[in-house]
Amino acid sequence: MSLSVPLDPLCRTGNETDDDSIKKDNWRQPKYSFFESPQVLAVLHRTLVALHMVFGQSHDCGIRSIGWFLELSGLDSFIASSYGSQQKVASQVEQWIGQFGQQEDQRLGQQMPNQAMYTTG
Repeated sequence: MSLSVPLDPLCRTGNETDDDSIKKDNWRQPKYSFFESPQVLAVLHRTLVALHMVFGQSHDCGIRSIGWFLELSGLDSFIASSYGSQQKVASQVEQWIGQFGQQEDQRLGQQMPNQAMYTTG
């Protein structure tokens, strides 16, 4: 299953506030460029999906907590932490879970031997 969440939550918005925040957090330009490389964007993408799987789905901590984690970790300089952005990701993760469940039902159902079923009544 490919990760089809748009990369827009993973990119800074480019407004002045983002650039100022990076300067205040002592993000140097080489480190900033590192985080925008395709390889690291892929890692950030997987990290974001993992956050939603573990905290959003398994532990029901909610979208606001995921955004808060991104802010506390400093990753909000690279991953949009707003409720709306994270809601899009959460929706996509929920769709993936549903698709995975359907695929597994079909796969496992094909492997099961046929059995006679009896009803009483």
